[in-house]
Amino acid sequence: MRIEIDKNIFKKFLELESKRLLFRKISLNDSIDMYRIRSDDEVLKYLDIHRIESNNDAEKWIQHVWEDFKSENGITWGLL
Repeated sequence: MRIEIDKNIFKKFLELESKRLLFRKISLNDSIDMYRIRSDDEVLKYLDIHRIESNNDAEKWIQHVWEDFKSENGITWGLL
């Protein structure tokens, strides 16, 4: 089964806000936090994601997330 994504969502990266959360674009300024989260064994035991081994790996992952958006393959938000 193939799921088609409405390509109109890729025209502009939208920020979404609820009463408690802000969904925003992840930036390279988030790399240290992403490294801390995605290298924590306690976090990883609940998520099916790969471990990030360094801040440099976190920056590469963020750039990959941006490329997914630019190539209209996916959207990954940072949650605050």
